[in-house]
Amino acid sequence: MLLPEAELQSVNVIVSDNASTDGTGTYLLDKSKTYNCLKLFSNSENIGLEKNMISAIEHANTKFFLPIGDDEVLVPGALSQIIGQLKIDDPDLLVLNGWHTKEDLSPIREHLPQTLQATRIDSPSKAFLNLWDKTPPGSVIMKRSLLHEANMETYVGTSHAYSGAIWAGLSDTFKQNGYVHVRCMADKTVFLRNGQKSWKKESARIKYREIPLWLSLINKDECYNEAASHVLQSYLETTTRYSTLIAERLFGGMDAKLSEHAEQYYLPHQMDKIRRVLSAPRALLWMLYPCFRGVLAIRNLARGKTDSFLS
Repeated sequence: MLLPEAELQSVNVIVSDNASTDGTGTYLLDKSKTYNCLKLFSNSENIGLEKNMISAIEHANTKFFLPIGDDEVLVPGALSQIIGQLKIDDPDLLVLNGWHTKEDLSPIREHLPQTLQATRIDSPSKAFLNLWDKTPPGSVIMKRSLLHEANMETYVGTSHAYSGAIWAGLSDTFKQNGYVHVRCMADKTVFLRNGQKSWKKESARIKYREIPLWLSLINKDECYNEAASHVLQSYLETTTRYSTLIAERLFGGMDAKLSEHAEQYYLPHQMDKIRRVLSAPRALLWMLYPCFRGVLAIRNLARGKTDSFLS
């Protein structure tokens, strides 16, 4: 459990209850009577996931901040390890290592590749190239001073407002100091749980509209021009694999209206693939989907990889 260790380590646990109706608020209020480390804030109405995350961040007044949700679980003793690393390095950004897991927390794949573990990165562009998709909630600790409200507001509507603000903050730090301090841990301290997430029914909107928008906004920062452009082009190519497109049509809510937004970012040959999948009968896609997934799994197995989130 997070709360007993947080209490022992004098770490505040800030919870922003987004107008829940399932008894969460009452449960947490009761817990706060036992654990002084638990700081509970409640919204009068549901303000959405991104703005609720921003609300929680704004309540944080400590030097470091770890955004975490109910799908992320710190391993026993993790806080002690993390605090020790923060005391040694005092980084601007600390990226945790751990496991992406199944619903029951059984491991699927390691979060950080061996090449990044126990490394330090001094350039924001190099950090972005290597870590742009390695900063989900629960996996990254940043200095609270990195996160400015204006930067977070810029990225609202991308499903990644807090991470956009992280990269903007690192850019500001680099322009001021000439370097940043990004540290990647080797020890595994977090389980990043895969499961039936509520956003999966809208994953097509996130993949084909919001993440390209997020990358385009980051690309406007001179610190990231080349890096963000490279990442964006690679991302667009990856998300127009037929296996991905078919999955998003069947499960992620991809439709013609969404493809209109995609035209802002995707190249003509990529849009042709999107339109082919949108125009295909669903019955045909259901037959093709296992075949494409099987080929992809064999290819990844041959390369010594596990299936990626974007495939």
